[in-house]
Amino acid sequence: MSSSFREDLLNTPDDFNGPQSFQKVPGHDDNDIDDENITYHNAIAFLGTWAALKRTGGTSSSISERPPVPAMMYDNTTVTGSWVQTDYSNITVAYSKFGRVVNNVTLSMPHAGVFAAARHEDNEILQPDELGGTGQYVMRASVVSPSVNVLCANAMESELEPIIWAAFPSSNMTNSTKLAYNVTPPVDWKDRARWAVDKPFGNATALDDVFEWGEKYGRQKPIFPMYPAEYNSITNASWGSYGRDAYLLIKAPEKTTSNYTLFN
Repeated sequence: MSSSFREDLLNTPDDFNGPQSFQKVPGHDDNDIDDENITYHNAIAFLGTWAALKRTGGTSSSISERPPVPAMMYDNTTVTGSWVQTDYSNITVAYSKFGRVVNNVTLSMPHAGVFAAARHEDNEILQPDELGGTGQYVMRASVVSPSVNVLCANAMESELEPIIWAAFPSSNMTNSTKLAYNVTPPVDWKDRARWAVDKPFGNATALDDVFEWGEKYGRQKPIFPMYPAEYNSITNASWGSYGRDAYLLIKAPEKTTSNYTLFN
């Protein structure tokens, strides 16, 4: 997650709502379509709030002063998330430590079970809609809040070579073909990458301390088959015990930066 957005994304018309529906894709059921619609609605609502604040000069680089994140539940209830662990989200401090732009953001959302308990008929709580929309009530609950953390960092092409299989000497891909995005890696590239790395935690990288990879942290690093093209992203699909980690490597337009951005 980034602390800023492109001007052309923020300066959207006030009545912009994005696409109203998604086409059904083979292999995806109706629940997937509903989730995609709701997720997109939440994202547009958040960006719309941020855009309005930006137009009035009310934005801040401090994570704790960013707009709250809304989410829609059951098509009729809006919940609001909270930015947490903000001490780890200071970009200036991270830059002085790692020498690069690093965003480390954690978001917590209200537990859906609280809403379900409030509405459940067994609890006999009088609902606002039973009073013509004029009633209200307050609930307190001690539950774990679902949270998501996103860590992203900018990196040069050369810094990513240790985790890009196409950049491995054993890949037999030349400098011209490793960046030829229409070239598909062989189906056994993961096995070839495994054979090419004879260290338990893979090749050392300039990003090890940022993402806490290597023997020092006891964590494997991802391996990507190749570099993504401009305006594109690629996920890791490599060996190792990653737990629930997922990685995304993206490439912004070359005219804006020659660097890549790695998300975890």
